[in-house]
Amino acid sequence: MSKICLINPPTTLSSSRALYFPMALVCLGSVLKKKGYESSIIDFDLAVRENSSLGTWEAFKEYAVHELQGTQSRIFGISSISSNYPIALLLAAAIKERIPDARVILGGPQPSSVPEETLRACPWVDVIVIGEGEETLLDLVKTDWTKDSLRTIPGIAFLENREPVITPKRQLLDNLDTIPLPDFSLVPLKKYLAINPAIPLVEAGRGCPFLCSFCSTALMWERNFRVKTPARVLKEMRRLNEDYGLTSFSLTHDNFTTSHRYVDEFCGYFAQYNSEGFIWSASARPDTLNMDRLQALRDAGCRGLFFGIDSGSPTIQKVIHKNLKLDPIDELIKRAASFGIEITSSFVLGFPEETREDLDQTVSFACKTRLHGGAIVEMHPLSPLTGTSIQIKNASKLEWRPHSRNLSHHPISDVEISDFIGKYPALFSSFYSIPLPQLGDIHIPTLAVFYESLTNDVPEVLERILNYTKLKPLELLEAWNAWRVENYPTKTIERKFIFHTFGQFVKFLSSKQEMMKTPLNYQQETAPISA
Repeated sequence: MSKICLINPPTTLSSSRALYFPMALVCLGSVLKKKGYESSIIDFDLAVRENSSLGTWEAFKEYAVHELQGTQSRIFGISSISSNYPIALLLAAAIKERIPDARVILGGPQPSSVPEETLRACPWVDVIVIGEGEETLLDLVKTDWTKDSLRTIPGIAFLENREPVITPKRQLLDNLDTIPLPDFSLVPLKKYLAINPAIPLVEAGRGCPFLCSFCSTALMWERNFRVKTPARVLKEMRRLNEDYGLTSFSLTHDNFTTSHRYVDEFCGYFAQYNSEGFIWSASARPDTLNMDRLQALRDAGCRGLFFGIDSGSPTIQKVIHKNLKLDPIDELIKRAASFGIEITSSFVLGFPEETREDLDQTVSFACKTRLHGGAIVEMHPLSPLTGTSIQIKNASKLEWRPHSRNLSHHPISDVEISDFIGKYPALFSSFYSIPLPQLGDIHIPTLAVFYESLTNDVPEVLERILNYTKLKPLELLEAWNAWRVENYPTKTIERKFIFHTFGQFVKFLSSKQEMMKTPLNYQQETAPISA
């Protein structure tokens, strides 16, 4: 029986606390282990964080292949999302070169979205698992790898006579409770918790029934909303508490509050049986959450909710098929804060149809969510994820700028990787951007980091400055950027820089009396900046 090695490629920047935890691999490894297969997990994202000498592709490749050879495995399963897909594919090629009899399987959201394109561009990949992988991987480790046997396995893609073969779709699991409890002994969990104690370790369910034009969730889970029973979720929490002492948990689910019946059942169960007083957070679409359920959520241990609001413009809400009504969200955030439930509001900037007015509305609404009790605001440049309607519609317009900050980035810098990304826009569209000629010189990544910094660090100051100057948010950004270019032309635009120099910029503004309806008292208005 062959050993199976499951691999997480380098994914996140070492300077970030947003560590990508390989939960999917833990679930797959747990399935294999329960069925008697010897498996291991190698997380190269963690390895790159711990070893700064692995910052080039050649250095990383030599290290990675040596580690993989040491496992004595002949089946390698690489899980991939959009941001680590280039390295995942190049790593697969290196495995096949150094371990010729190895079988390389790709799985995860990104290969699932481009199986045919991947096999044509990367013929060294043996099999791609499309969609949910628990049952498919078990079938693959039992196969004899002949083309005839592969054809009998639903939910995969492979090459036959240099042409991609896609087998019939595999049905999603009906009952997520049948998946074995995650076996965290497969990974050094304490190392992850030391980097980020809030990493999500409890999967509450899968799938979102909505179809926003920029989101790839529907492609992976087929818009099929599924949940684990409250008893199973509590059981997973208790296991983590017993083994690691955890009492606070982030639940993984694309839209935890989709079903009112499930929320009521969950809250009732936890209110009765959560004797340990575990607290938890989850993702929720605001218009699926009734205000009269906030008390029940609080009683069940909920202390945080993530809202993907995405735009503060009613026009863009319709364009991207999100269709949120914005006014009720403001009141919902106020009420949630009064119950001690922290709200994270997330926004996406740079939709192809977006105008300056739309972006001004989004920034203003984001600031309002923070002022009215929201705990955190996130702002992200739009990333055209493969297979989404936005990516498909704009595929011919995509631009590749290797040094531009966008959603997808990787911790290893190398010409070979950049050239690979530039050669295959269909595989790596998330690294590309959609031109926005209607916005002139507005740089969306700068807009995102500038207002994410100010709305989180000094929202009251930001509101007062906009009121005093009568500048719109994009006009304020342009004024700040002109001042920055003159005073700090070589500085990297990042949150720390913005926070520590914004007071100087406010002084500059206050000296421009013609811009002010009322002179700005710098010492009074910007006191929080020096705190």
